[in-house]
Amino acid sequence: MAELSAVLVLRDRRSLEASREDGHDLDDALRAARMRVVHALPDEVVKHLTGPDPPDLLLLPSSLGADRVGRYGRYLRRGDGDHLSPAQEGEPSRPHRSRHTAVMVYLDGALADLEACVKYGYHYLVPPYRGSLIRTQLMCDVERQRLARVAQEAALAVSLSQYERELRIAREIQEGFLPSDLPRAPGWEIDVRFRPARAVAGDFYDAFPLLQGRRLSVVVADVCDKGVGAALFMALIRTLLRHTAEHAGRWSLFDPPQLTRGVRHESPALVPGAAPLLQAMTGTNRYMTSNHQGYFATVFFGVLDPESGCLLYANGGHNPPLLRRADGRLERLQVTGPAVGLHPDSEFRLAEVRLDPGDMLLAYTDGVTESRDPEGEFYGEDRLSALVRGLDGTSLGLLDRVEADVRAHLRGGEQYDDITMLALRRLAGP
Repeated sequence: MAELSAVLVLRDRRSLEASREDGHDLDDALRAARMRVVHALPDEVVKHLTGPDPPDLLLLPSSLGADRVGRYGRYLRRGDGDHLSPAQEGEPSRPHRSRHTAVMVYLDGALADLEACVKYGYHYLVPPYRGSLIRTQLMCDVERQRLARVAQEAALAVSLSQYERELRIAREIQEGFLPSDLPRAPGWEIDVRFRPARAVAGDFYDAFPLLQGRRLSVVVADVCDKGVGAALFMALIRTLLRHTAEHAGRWSLFDPPQLTRGVRHESPALVPGAAPLLQAMTGTNRYMTSNHQGYFATVFFGVLDPESGCLLYANGGHNPPLLRRADGRLERLQVTGPAVGLHPDSEFRLAEVRLDPGDMLLAYTDGVTESRDPEGEFYGEDRLSALVRGLDGTSLGLLDRVEADVRAHLRGGEQYDDITMLALRRLAGP
């Protein structure tokens, strides 16, 4: 610390001019400490602190008062890289700090003023001034600030490590809510792709048997928001949907008409899957709106009869899944109700579609279509539809092709949203 500089602040212009004419014993002490000295008035302090070469030492007269001395000190304690708030409206903010500026208070009036300033914890100077003492105090202040920064960085590192550990645990727990093995049905392929944008995701998928294995349920959903909060509600909503569906009352083919309101009856074989589906959607919606307002999820929930190929489904505000027919025609399974958790009195209609041999269904979240390239252009539904329409292969091959095409669209850019896809394909007959 060979080259040092100091800004010596004088109380008023009269004292400033007197110091220039008559000399100032504090000046002599500073120069004896090998410091370059600049005199300034209180309203010139910000100019010196915000310049390209801030001083090593700011010396403030105790007559400024504890409030004003404390204000300058608080500005400087905001740390390297922060901005210095202006002392008065209209004054410039402080640029990136190249080094620490220490603050000392010197006695220029009543001792009571000095005592009030010392309560802020600043070093202080009283006559007779000694250059060696000033330099030692300055070096102590710089070292104290350095140690404080080291301690702060160490605390941040520990906190970050703990946060990362908790995120890893959260991800492991979340993965435990997703099925590790997908159920299989003779004559069908089912595959999924799950790519969280962060450590934990708000998307989820599920697949499980219903009605003693006579039906196969598939779910793809997207909880609003991102991060840990969305991940917690993902676990809750997924659990509610599955639990309610698995424990719903079973309807027979001769149930009263009012119980099957909204279900089309062209395929009576689908009726046994209607109760679990409707009760899962309405029950989860009722719980969420009663207990967790503000969080909702778009949900596609389908119940497949593997024998007939008929799929009964409810689409609660979700992206319409794409159904590619064996001849290349493309259909969309449109929305049949609002997102789950928006309104307590929401109604969810059921719709049905038949998958014939060679047909393939792709359900996905908006992380696919809303993926953006470095210029901000979305991947889009049209590109996805064109890709799916041109594919003719396995369900796994479809997911691989879509994922690769989305990655090519990103061109190395960031994945901003979770990506989840589920492909269901009925195998062609022999």
